[in-house]
Amino acid sequence: MKVLDRIPLWSLFVLSAVLCVLMAHGGHDWGGDFAGYLGQARAVVEGNVGQYTQDQLFCAVHSDLPVGPALYGWGFPLLLAPLYALSGLHLAAFKGLMALFLLASGLAAWFIFGSSMRSSSAKIALALFLFSPALSAFTNQILSDLPFTFFFLVSFLILKKWDEAGFHWKWGLLVGPWIFWTYWIRPNGILLLAPLALWAVFAGFRRQWKRGLRALFPIALFFVCLAAAQLLLPSYRTDSGIWNAYRLSTPWHNLLFYLHEGGEFYQRDVGRYLFWLSLPPLFYAVLIDLRKRWPLILVSTLTVLLYLAWPAIQGIRFLIPLFPIYCFYTVMGLERMARHHEPLRWALWTFATVAILHFTLLYIDLIPRRGPLLHKRVVEGPYTQASMELWKFIDHTPSDAVYSFFKPRVLYLYTRHRAVYNVSPVRTVADYFVVGSPESRVRSGSQPAFDNGRFRVYRLPQEPGTP
Repeated sequence: MKVLDRIPLWSLFVLSAVLCVLMAHGGHDWGGDFAGYLGQARAVVEGNVGQYTQDQLFCAVHSDLPVGPALYGWGFPLLLAPLYALSGLHLAAFKGLMALFLLASGLAAWFIFGSSMRSSSAKIALALFLFSPALSAFTNQILSDLPFTFFFLVSFLILKKWDEAGFHWKWGLLVGPWIFWTYWIRPNGILLLAPLALWAVFAGFRRQWKRGLRALFPIALFFVCLAAAQLLLPSYRTDSGIWNAYRLSTPWHNLLFYLHEGGEFYQRDVGRYLFWLSLPPLFYAVLIDLRKRWPLILVSTLTVLLYLAWPAIQGIRFLIPLFPIYCFYTVMGLERMARHHEPLRWALWTFATVAILHFTLLYIDLIPRRGPLLHKRVVEGPYTQASMELWKFIDHTPSDAVYSFFKPRVLYLYTRHRAVYNVSPVRTVADYFVVGSPESRVRSGSQPAFDNGRFRVYRLPQEPGTP
């Protein structure tokens, strides 16, 4: 590609970066997952992983309701750790990292699909992904989804190189650890082992034993990395019982839910219509591309099946790794259909024009709500004035005091006090009970300790037999 030909391509990335900045807001919402990731990153930097693990297990055991995994895979926290060492809990650096992963994911998708499409069509697909207001806004979330998307997509580029190199062991040295790190960011990364297992099976059927062993080599490396990780860092998840919630109706309900959430990529009612209209060309492109990119299609299909079976739904978060694949296959399908069906000649450009116009109108509506560039509106969460006052009060209480709070991991992150989530203060291990509304009831004999209009903190009386 000539230098002048690259200008439109790189302009897409620059504009996407600008949109991420404009869509940024101050602070973070109350979601507890980001606190878990940042808490693990801080534990690595400060060298107190053991104490952090004990405190999170204490939270998991003594909370009335699940508050999330006691520990996440360490892949994402280790990516955050250098930034925490440099900037502490200042969120701008972490949000910038999320934006970089969005741009890098777009670049990886370009390298996967760009050579199989017309240059103009590939740029349209890239623009659909990079300009989605849902994804630009999502860079405000310090979560593992965008980093996982990047590692997930690059895995297919590495697998392709490894296949072209005849499963050479030098590429195998990269394949195994890369897939492990992807899995270490999000557990469903283990599905990337499926193409390797199939390659080994096919080689066995053809009695190509050396090729089969080469296909198994990265899988062996994956489990070596997994064993080493278990020795170096603790691993503990509290969501293994989630399959108890599985019902025969779960796949059907999840299918309807994710078909609805897919429209959130475009947002609003117009977006849902665009999403539904895009499904026929999407499936058409997948069918005609099955032979060329079967590892990607296989893993993507397994991912969808996992989402349909998994009892816990997570909205648009779970779909983000599939969105770049969706964008390129949708545009590829429209392009191929236009070649062979004259009535569909303008389908691609019509779809792209409507989508980009819709995105433009959304940005015109959404960006002013974020506030001016240097004085962004702070969303409801741990960075509001009321929350900062609460953290300051807690900092002045005994360091071994235990709090009950509706987001215990967030409280722990900002105060370093152990915290649990108890619906009622009648039976709790907490010394202090934080409520967010005047209507909340507390145990008889509790003493008010703090009240700023948004939060009330009560000092709970110790009862005989309370741990």
